[in-house]
Amino acid sequence: MNITISKHLIGNESINSIDARKLHQELEIKKDYSNWIKDQIKRARLVKDRDYLVYAQKGENLKGGRPTNEYILTLDSAKHICMISSTDKGFEIRDYFIECEKKLAHQNKSISKIQALQMALDAEIKLEEANNLIELQNHKVEYFDALVDKNLLTNFRDTAKELHLGQKYLINSLMDKGYIYRDKNNDLKPYIQYVPKLFEIKEWSNSKKAGTQTMVTPKGRETFRLLLNSEVV
Repeated sequence: MNITISKHLIGNESINSIDARKLHQELEIKKDYSNWIKDQIKRARLVKDRDYLVYAQKGENLKGGRPTNEYILTLDSAKHICMISSTDKGFEIRDYFIECEKKLAHQNKSISKIQALQMALDAEIKLEEANNLIELQNHKVEYFDALVDKNLLTNFRDTAKELHLGQKYLINSLMDKGYIYRDKNNDLKPYIQYVPKLFEIKEWSNSKKAGTQTMVTPKGRETFRLLLNSEVV
């Protein structure tokens, strides 16, 4: 399905929306786009700047005359147009939009949880860094400073040992929380937004083969210590 869902500012809100011209193409409408979209707006009783945006296409109109208008439909408006089309293709596209909405909602929920947790972790780490100036004997500060001074990378097994956690528990927890994943070769890889802050990827080779290994940075170990040790207490 060649219809991209993106965010547009409609009625002072950032709303999931689509290009009406793409919808016209996917519905396989024979009527010209300009008249078709005007008919749909009237038929579905759509309101400008609430249900859709309209703007003049940039550049010269190859057919002559004034620049053509382009339309951006909210996802709800697009679903409504699909439904009133009363065609198999229309219902197929509407179902596609509904499925996309479910996926987007799940992604946003997961991202929000991760962002909230990361903000809390960053705040705690910054607080500990500030306390370095006045509480050098504090256990947490000493632990973090020791890691930074060593500047060592550790694999998942050694990281688990340092954090007094099981290796399987550590890996499963980081996968569940969206820090790492397994690729098609079943190798553990970090999501790119956490490289090189929490992870580094090191290359290795021997006489028979070569590959890469995901290593945990000192900041990564401290982040996961704060994250996971609180869960097992």
